[in-house]
Amino acid sequence: MIIAFKQDMSMTIMNIKNKFDTTITNIEKKFDNTIQQYERNAIAREERMNQQNLFNFRIAAKELLSDTIPVTPSETTQESAMVLHGGAK
Repeated sequence: MIIAFKQDMSMTIMNIKNKFDTTITNIEKKFDNTIQQYERNAIAREERMNQQNLFNFRIAAKELLSDTIPVTPSETTQESAMVLHGGAK
């Protein structure tokens, strides 16, 4: 009877351990997936910002290099001119 009890307790402990291990593994997978999603979102956001900055720079450079520079340049043009000329003076 004691041997059967010990075997039963060993099986119960093994089942609990397996369930615990499975739960921990599932939690780790969820964390990994969440982190990967945040990384993908951050990369996509950075790419969009880089594209917008390049677009803004091209517009400002075109205004600065054209023969028809507006009498009162836009704020974007003024900021880009400062960047092109080495910053504020």
